[in-house]
Amino acid sequence: MSERRRNGVVGETVLTEDAMAMNHVGSYPAFVRVRFVCTELSLGRTTVYELIQSGRLPSVRVGKAVRVTGDGLARFIESLREDGGVQR
Repeated sequence: MSERRRNGVVGETVLTEDAMAMNHVGSYPAFVRVRFVCTELSLGRTTVYELIQSGRLPSVRVGKAVRVTGDGLARFIESLREDGGVQR
């Protein structure tokens, strides 16, 4: 799983193309960093933090660090597909 090609990054873990394909069907690590969510959703950091603040994107705090739950991210993406997007 730490092979280096054209890959995505989760925290400090480099994912292979196979692992990235798995992520797109809704299987994420237990917690992901905000910058990963930004990349995954093609959104800016401020927008992701607004989604977290509103409760639409489940997260936890560990000290000062904010982590989005993997299951919550998968559910959020699924809701986008079902609802056709997010209204601000």
